[in-house]
Amino acid sequence: MPLCGDVDSGAFAGGNLAVAFVLPVMGGWYDHYGASAAFRYVAVAPGVLAITFGVLFFYYRAAGGYKAVRIEADV
Repeated sequence: MPLCGDVDSGAFAGGNLAVAFVLPVMGGWYDHYGASAAFRYVAVAPGVLAITFGVLFFYYRAAGGYKAVRIEADV
């Protein structure tokens, strides 16, 4: 594990956790259907992500986009 902050550590742990869940499923598809079918199933994920993030992009753009928030301390 790299020496980094809490946010980076969470990103590394989350990525490894995702791999731990996805690889056995992919292996099952590979064993049951063959390599080409397994890759066809996996190839759907980038398309789903592109559509999801595209919808979010246009939603937030229609809502006015990014607005800076100024945080001030109570005195």
